[in-house]
Amino acid sequence: MLLLGPWLWHDDFDGRSRRAGSAPGVVGGWWGPPRKPGAEKPRRAGDAPRSPICLGSIDLASVGQIMAAKPGQPRGVGIFSIDSFPMGTGSAYVPITVEDPRDAKPDGRILDAWESITGFRPQGDTIADLLWDHLTRGADPAQLDGPGLMMPDTRGRLELWLANQLVRSQRFVWGDDAQYTAKLQDVLTRRLVEVRQRAIAGECRDKLGRVDFASHRKFSDALCEKYAGTNQQKKEDFFEAIKPAAWDAAETLVTHETVITESFNQGDSTTLGPDLGWTEVTGDLQTVSNVCKMVGAGNTVGRARATTDLSSNDNYAQCTVDSAGATNAS
Repeated sequence: MLLLGPWLWHDDFDGRSRRAGSAPGVVGGWWGPPRKPGAEKPRRAGDAPRSPICLGSIDLASVGQIMAAKPGQPRGVGIFSIDSFPMGTGSAYVPITVEDPRDAKPDGRILDAWESITGFRPQGDTIADLLWDHLTRGADPAQLDGPGLMMPDTRGRLELWLANQLVRSQRFVWGDDAQYTAKLQDVLTRRLVEVRQRAIAGECRDKLGRVDFASHRKFSDALCEKYAGTNQQKKEDFFEAIKPAAWDAAETLVTHETVITESFNQGDSTTLGPDLGWTEVTGDLQTVSNVCKMVGAGNTVGRARATTDLSSNDNYAQCTVDSAGATNAS
């Protein structure tokens, strides 16, 4: 079943516990999908595991709606794939369909409800088309009056997923859809403005940890390569299309590079390194035989983050993972 309606405020364990770091007397909580009353309470010993309630969701809220939301109250607005209607939520949710969204046909009631709840009346022959239209034609590059724009992936495809199901896919070609292309151009230009501000402020560093005031130009090169390919002239032409007006003429593309690298090439140590500084978040991670390894009894999950700022979004990582058995992985 697909429902359209607000994200609900959920108290952790029915309001009986606080999140780590919260002030005394402040109950922790979070905005999440609708669920049956009592689903947030711990199960008693021996209870059978509950089946999933919400199988997937798409956030249709603008940044303005999210920022204005107050803890303890619902905030707009999302599409939820849910196994059954959450009783006790009143009329806050509109059932959209119980069919596959790729086949379900919208009627006037659905379109009226969609427009009333979200402020946008999508177009399309199926429910999947309505979602697609909302995240493209109905999206706002600034995310002030609508959801963010659906972005092409590294293969140059637009893909819409819901509840582990690909509901629609389309190859993106710059300029084929003039309206979408203009919005994407706006998003990319805004991103470059943000990256430049961080670079000028000295927040970005190169792979050796040095402040990199040219990092925005390297980021621009990688971004242009994603959309225009590796041909230098095509990249430069694309850059002219998305370059912010306030940038100087000398702020041209600089060949991008690996932002940060960690080899773990050091003697055995309880401190990760040596190429980067690391903050361990979960578990006990150490450098053993030139690899990062989980140690300590009972540790099943280990997380650590490099204490070096990256340039922006659109970064990726690669690593070599070795497994030494069911109880030891690195």
